Amino acid sequence: MNRQTAHAGAPPTASTTVFDETGFQRYLAPEKISLARIACLLAIVLVVSFAAVDLWALESAVAAAWSIRAVVSVLCAVTLASTWTPLFLRHYDLLMSVPFAGIAAGMIALTWLAEPHEAARILYIGGGILLLPAICALSFLRRDITGALGLFLLVGYVAAAIEPTAEGLIRDLPAVLTNGCILVASFLIGVIGQNVRTHFARESFLRHGALQRELEAKEEAMRLNAYLSTHDELSGLPNRKQFTVAIDTMIAAAEAGSRAFAVLFIDLDGFKPVNDTHGHAAGDEVLRQVGERLNGFAVPPACAARLGGDEFAVLVGLEHGCRDGEAAQAFAAARRVAQRISERLSQPMRTPFGTLALGASVGIAVFPHSGHATDALLAASDQDMYAVKRARLQAANDATSTSPAPRARTSGVAG
Repeated sequence: MNRQTAHAGAPPTASTTVFDETGFQRYLAPEKISLARIACLLAIVLVVSFAAVDLWALESAVAAAWSIRAVVSVLCAVTLASTWTPLFLRHYDLLMSVPFAGIAAGMIALTWLAEPHEAARILYIGGGILLLPAICALSFLRRDITGALGLFLLVGYVAAAIEPTAEGLIRDLPAVLTNGCILVASFLIGVIGQNVRTHFARESFLRHGALQRELEAKEEAMRLNAYLSTHDELSGLPNRKQFTVAIDTMIAAAEAGSRAFAVLFIDLDGFKPVNDTHGHAAGDEVLRQVGERLNGFAVPPACAARLGGDEFAVLVGLEHGCRDGEAAQAFAAARRVAQRISERLSQPMRTPFGTLALGASVGIAVFPHSGHATDALLAASDQDMYAVKRARLQAANDATSTSPAPRARTSGVAG
């Protein structure tokens, strides 16, 4: 009997997994959408709410300030609406940059509109100080885009807050430098936080992927074990256990429909010399090809099976009934199938080890004439197979013993 070996691979782990950037972006997609909606809604609420502050801090240009706030709110609303479309993830960096850039531009514009004595000139940058960490915390924008937004806000604020006169420079520079330093500090804190969050998100993605693959590997192993519990790994045919279940099923169907069926027990002739001469690999290839050939004789619900070693079996439905008067016809039909199987298996097999030829001894048992139970049918077909094998060997011996001995040739020399 040839040995069968199963190869089980270890499931991949996070440490051995090549990072999949496309998969990572798909993994982040739900969080991207969720954070974008939070950011846009929060921005709209704050931008609209602080319009009341303009009446005190920017009384010289309230109408213009409210127009700017309206434009910024519309930009945020456009990005918010896009989160319900496929375009959002496809153009994520662009659509998320729009509201943040709009807010930054709005703050710069409000600062520029304020008169030197108005509070908005100095205080409104506080929104920018909050904006930079928000960009980092509520988005997954690329670092270059985040940096560009931070630089745009800083440069724009400095340009808008300092009056281009000597007096204005002296008056505004201390406050502008202070706010600028706070802007830079808040930006650095936000970037560091963004990097830490992205790092943990990537680790989570890798662990999630590794866990997913481990679960899939376990499920596949369970499916394989379930398959191997009922099938032969080498030939792919049902094993003895599954074959007995098939016989039980056929018995129930035959009793209900009064139809006979046959169990054909097959033993390969000449298989051992193949193993001895060419090795177990050649034997395995022979068994695999035998399984393929036998499958052609098993029309569902019938089946072919490998019982073990070089022993196979085929379950075949017959058109004859179960009455005693039809027994001869049922056995004759089963013999014809057995003859076709023997002829098919006797055809040469092309293998990597050369063309190999074997034979097959096929025994039959017919339900219900050979037995009414699974064990009885298997035993009867096994006994019949050995009877066929003995008869074949006896016929071969008889043919050898009755063949005339070859005459010795002599040659004479003319004298």
